[in-house]
Amino acid sequence: MTPEQFSAALKALGLTQTAAAEFLGRSLRQVSAYANGARIPLATAKLLRLMVWLNLKPSDVQ
Repeated sequence: MTPEQFSAALKALGLTQTAAAEFLGRSLRQVSAYANGARIPLATAKLLRLMVWLNLKPSDVQ
């Protein structure tokens, strides 16, 4: 997942970086790093892709 795809997935899910950090159990610093080019863990990328594909919101999977 590219940083652009990561940011697009957050937008599609209605998540700010702060909300994404809380949802993913990561720090805001780490989520910001993902959006700026840091390697995104495969499990995180798969979760976000599936949520977008299935049109799930974070409240649907918590």
